[in-house]
Amino acid sequence: MNYIYAMHRDPNVYENPDQFNPDRFLPEKFGKYPKYNYQPFAAGNRKCIAYKYAMLQMKIVISTVLRHFKILPSPRYKTIDDLKYEMRVTLTFYNGIYVNLESRY
Repeated sequence: MNYIYAMHRDPNVYENPDQFNPDRFLPEKFGKYPKYNYQPFAAGNRKCIAYKYAMLQMKIVISTVLRHFKILPSPRYKTIDDLKYEMRVTLTFYNGIYVNLESRY
């Protein structure tokens, strides 16, 4: 079993892996990274059969939320290190993750 959390945060592959940088996933930058280093749904013959459906659902939910709300960081967290988590089959946060939502309307 691959340790996907560690793969996605490997500083040998991703410069500043814990920094939010969605530009690293632009199509023109895909050739820069090893082919199977980003695996949110696994890869190859054993990848999730519903990954395209899951991606579509994720885009619908995120776009709907972002259309109606601004997502702001919660004052509960001063730094990213304040989030306490455990790696199980998926990443599990001990006390949840809090954000503030501000209505756009």
